[in-house]
Amino acid sequence: MKKRFISLALAALLCLALFAGCQSTSPSAGSNPSAGSNPSPAENPSPEQPAGPVTIRVRAMFGGSDSNKQNYDNAIAAYETATGNTVQNESATADDVWTGSVLADFEVGSDPDVVQFWTLTPGNPLIEGKKVVSVDEIRAVYPEYAKNISEGALKGCASPVDGVTYAIPTNGYWEGTFYNKALLAQVGYDSFPENWTDFIALCDALKAAGITPIAESLQGEPNYTFEFLMANQVGSALPSSTPKALGDEASGHITKVLEHFKTFYDNGYYPANTTTLSRAEAVQMVADGKAAMMFGGHWNRGGLDISTAEDGTVTTQAATDNIELFGFPTENPAVRSANSFVGGYSSGFMITRKAWDDPAKRKACVDFVMAVTNDENITNYSGASASPLKVPGKLPEADSTPLLERCRKVIAAGENIYPALEDTWTATAREGFLYRDIALYCAGELTADEVIQNLINDNQ
Repeated sequence: MKKRFISLALAALLCLALFAGCQSTSPSAGSNPSAGSNPSPAENPSPEQPAGPVTIRVRAMFGGSDSNKQNYDNAIAAYETATGNTVQNESATADDVWTGSVLADFEVGSDPDVVQFWTLTPGNPLIEGKKVVSVDEIRAVYPEYAKNISEGALKGCASPVDGVTYAIPTNGYWEGTFYNKALLAQVGYDSFPENWTDFIALCDALKAAGITPIAESLQGEPNYTFEFLMANQVGSALPSSTPKALGDEASGHITKVLEHFKTFYDNGYYPANTTTLSRAEAVQMVADGKAAMMFGGHWNRGGLDISTAEDGTVTTQAATDNIELFGFPTENPAVRSANSFVGGYSSGFMITRKAWDDPAKRKACVDFVMAVTNDENITNYSGASASPLKVPGKLPEADSTPLLERCRKVIAAGENIYPALEDTWTATAREGFLYRDIALYCAGELTADEVIQNLINDNQ
């Protein structure tokens, strides 16, 4: 999930159009906007006309080391030039500390005017406290608001508190199986197996040939393996499959998942140092042809595009030629198709109630969100990830690679996408279960019941 905290996005998802990049620019003044484009601020009349330029305070996660910082900064500059308004930009890298500081602002009445925040469990206090305004309420006054966003993406951003959408997503995530087709070919496979029996046979064949089947970091990010193994058990019920008590149905599903982890561990499908291996090292094993596959997210694709030869030469050619993407082998096609993925949208821009009720700031905030979420900016943000735009587009050539284009085609042809279960958990539960207890269970230091009881306790 997003990378550990983000892992980030939930509720029943998504139209396949979510996964295509989009590219268009805002129409010029006086033109009729298309169904898939946010009009420019000047084309969006409003019932309020502030007396002059205003300053709006925005807290967003496109800051710090985030890869979209420059794209977002450019979008802000364009908005300020077009409107004369000023943005008090309080962006930072989204981590637990940042999340806590945003929630603390709301708790003490220092609400920003616009916030880019989590749509799932961490964002629940904003909904419960009626701190942000729904998309429907804004559209009742500004019908063009988020007109360029897929309705499926908006539904995918619905709050688990009340099923209402408050956030405008900019970029999502997808997860799947990256595999090295050259290594599979060495043991007689010309494609990735779709069913579980064939998958286990593949892993045995790879191990017998001296090839590490699965690059896994049990102390790093085993979330992706976990989410797919759970999806195999429960399909679309994934977001509601957290155990409430030992022995309940969800406990049985997690026990089965833990048993699969133990099988991978005991059978030697993982690297010998899987409990100490970092996530970056696991990615590099696949990029360098030292492991046949890994289960990961779209952000891992960048690392797989960089391969290091035995002589130390760094190249992109090996990954470009040999790495492919697949869903995940299914245990029961009636529960989950092999050609399905985990993913969704876990954050978005929201207008706060405080700003919406301020006649001097309402239109400035609406114009701001529409400006930073227009087609061009969302295309820049989403890149290789899932795009929420209605209208498909093409990534700039400079941002694309052959591997990325292959991944986008595979995702676009997927049959379904399941939101991540971990995104409904507390931070304590995620840390304990995913980054501690799975490894301890595999090493025989915890029983399945002990792992599940820890999860139940940590989610309270």
